[in-house]
Parts: sequence; structure tokens; C-alpha cells
Amino acid sequence: MTAGFGADEKLVPSLSNNLQACESIIEMLRGQYAHSVGCFSEAAFHFIEAAKLTESKSMQAMCQVYAAVSYICIGDAESSSQAFDLIGPVYRMMDSFVGVREKTSVLFAYGLLLMKQHNLQEARIRLATGLQITHNHLGNLQLVSQYLTILGSLALPCMTLDKQERS
Repeated sequence: MTAGFGADEKLVPSLSNNLQACESIIEMLRGQYAHSVGCFSEAAFHFIEAAKLTESKSMQAMCQVYAAVSYICIGDAESSSQAFDLIGPVYRMMDSFVGVREKTSVLFAYGLLLMKQHNLQEARIRLATGLQITHNHLGNLQLVSQYLTILGSLALPCMTLDKQERS
């Protein structure tokens, strides 16, 4: 009987790690649900909690990006500042990411934040880079469509800005 218990005892750390990973994913899903129903503050909270609960750098980065997007959706100055605090460090380490999913998500969120800050030229550059990576490597048509929609909405203000700078 004790031999069986000893074998079970060895499984406890593994089970604990699996449960911790599940807890992080559950928090992320709670954040995605809250975001989808327009509860952006609650969504940001869950994404930040999910980032704290995982040891995966990739998952932490994605959760920070998701939280930043939720803060951007709130729309006030304080929330934009919180979004920048989350996305800035992730953006600076973006080149260290192995996967393009993380890179395109960071570029998308950072581009949105730059738009909110009325830094349209920089936003256009980040979003165009993200679009190119998404199109070439992911083939995610929904994300390509989102990039194109946002870049389309930037086109007229950027053209107006270019004309003003030339005058």
C-alpha cells in the first residue's frame, strides 16, 4: 500500500503544475469573455491575473497585450497610460519572441495605442509591419482584416497630416 502512495506522491508536483497552467488559462478565458461583453476593466484584471499565474514568457506577453487592448478600449487617459505601461516592455522585447503570433499581437496593440495618442505616422508604421507579418506568416484572415480596417481608418488622417507638413 505504501509503494502505491509513494508513486502517487511523485505525481503531486506534476499535477500542481498542470493545475497552475489551467488556472492561468481559465483567467485568460474569463478576461476574453469580459472583453467580449464590454466589461473592459474586468477583462484587464483577469488578463493581468492570468499573466501572474503562468511561468510561460509567451503567455505572460499575450496576457499583457490583451490587458493593454482592454485598457485601450476603456478610452480615458488613465487607461491609455496603463495600456502603455503594459505594452511598452513587451514591445521592447518583441524581437526575442520566437513566435510570430506574439509579434503581430504586440504590433497590433501598440499601433492602437499610438492611434489613441494621436501619433498617426508611428501607428501606421507599426500596423503596416504587423499586417505584413500576419499576411506572410500566419495567414489569419480575420487579423489581416482587422489590420486593414484600422489602416484604412488611418489613411485619410495620415494624408491630411502629410499635406499639412508639406505646406
